[in-house]
Amino acid sequence: MCLPSLLQDHFRQCVKPCFTEVYRDRGEAIGVAEFETMEEMRTAIRRLDDTEFKNPFEKSYIRITEVSNDVRR
Repeated sequence: MCLPSLLQDHFRQCVKPCFTEVYRDRGEAIGVAEFETMEEMRTAIRRLDDTEFKNPFEKSYIRITEVSNDVRR
């Protein structure tokens, strides 16, 4: 179990996310984070990808990837 606030706290090690959400998909926890700028997103990927994520319920390693939500038409 992972709460969005715990994920947000993890990201705050290097950047401040504007939004975090956590949901379950086929038994795995999936987290979503949004940032103010592309540079903040890239900093989070560079510094936090494959890092240990601890919360009161479990310990695991997280993977961070860029997902574009470019909605230009």
